[in-house]
Amino acid sequence: ASTGLLEFFDAQEAADAVVTGLRSAGISPASRRHEAASILHLPETYEAWLASLAKKERHETRRKRRRFAEARGEPRLEVVEGSAGIGAFARLHRLAHGDKGGFMDDAMESWFGALQEHAGGRVTVLRDGSGSPVAAAFGFTDETAFYLYNSAYDPAVADVSPGIVMLTLLVQQTIENHQQVFDFLKGDEVYNSVKEDRERLG
Repeated sequence: ASTGLLEFFDAQEAADAVVTGLRSAGISPASRRHEAASILHLPETYEAWLASLAKKERHETRRKRRRFAEARGEPRLEVVEGSAGIGAFARLHRLAHGDKGGFMDDAMESWFGALQEHAGGRVTVLRDGSGSPVAAAFGFTDETAFYLYNSAYDPAVADVSPGIVMLTLLVQQTIENHQQVFDFLKGDEVYNSVKEDRERLG
């Protein structure tokens, strides 16, 4: 099967690990079961992953990376630890329009902070050529996989597709870290630009 294709799998095991970590820290989380999540099985190189995509998606991925660089400078990822990371992630969330912007209230920001402190969550920020944060991802990592839990971007720069650029850089980084899996955790929130390589839970 193509390494660009997504699959579904039972995500309860990953959720149980997070819940166990929070409980050991004295936090009592409420949980609900997701039926499935989508994952990418990654090849050994980023170029091989690009080659596995449909022709249109491969072209769009390269075009959006190039357009970002031309307009904003070379994009780069940075893991930002502690309250600075959570603050940057929350701020970008609050810039969003509609429900997504309202989602990140003080209680939710504290929740992500607890996940960072007690369950190994981390914030990865996408910066443009000037160093400005334009997108951020919250996820988890282990020896074999990167788990993308949530993300946000600055709508003021939506014309250069910061979310897609960040996603493809995260995939590239995961491959370069010799991890074999990119796990989206929540199958219905995968970016539309990779929809030809995604299955949506009905």
